[in-house]
Amino acid sequence: MTVLRTLIAARKLIENPDDWWDGKLFDLSKHYMGKHCMVTAINRVCRGNDESCYPAMKSIADCLGGWGNTSISYFNDNHTHAEVLAVFDRAIENETDISVFNPERELVNG
Repeated sequence: MTVLRTLIAARKLIENPDDWWDGKLFDLSKHYMGKHCMVTAINRVCRGNDESCYPAMKSIADCLGGWGNTSISYFNDNHTHAEVLAVFDRAIENETDISVFNPERELVNG
């Protein structure tokens, strides 16, 4: 799966606000089972494979100013659902531009 497809699929998992986890509730056995934050949505699409998750996570991190600027989890937990989706949209747009110029960008999940 490409980075672009990974981002699109992860965004789809949290598109509905009822499916998004804002990180505010830590008892996952109750209301948040089956919900995803930005990180768990990407992990779910990548089936937990860290190596295949990295390019999609990097794409999201780049939209947040790069690694070390703010963590993806921190952003997810401290911003609105609309702002989270906007970051995914920006990453998807960036990957669309990259894919047009670099067709070899087909590197996620084989």
